[in-house]
Amino acid sequence: MDAIIADAGCWSDGGPSRRLPQRSIGAAVTAGPVIFGMVGDTTRREFTVIGAPVNLAAKLEKANKPIGSQAITTASAYSLAVAQGYSPRKPPGILIREVDGTPGLQELAILHA
Repeated sequence: MDAIIADAGCWSDGGPSRRLPQRSIGAAVTAGPVIFGMVGDTTRREFTVIGAPVNLAAKLEKANKPIGSQAITTASAYSLAVAQGYSPRKPPGILIREVDGTPGLQELAILHA
């Protein structure tokens, strides 16, 4: 995610895109069991992923704008990533708040603000 956010910052630095309005992105990462696979017939196929982590990631992505962040994850997904070798450039900000469409409070790790 760090590389994607860094690359996105350069999208309007040069070439024809420099005349376009500055764009920002909002990303979210979660962890957990999902079901994935190809759906469709021989004329149209799509790769799809479904499950609670997918739904939560969609809701977290929408939370980026009101929080003022570009990349967000749950504190538990962040801890899992660190345990698997992720080494952030700087520690995340931790925020506890409600996220629209989710029950109760969520402990969030703000990866890029």
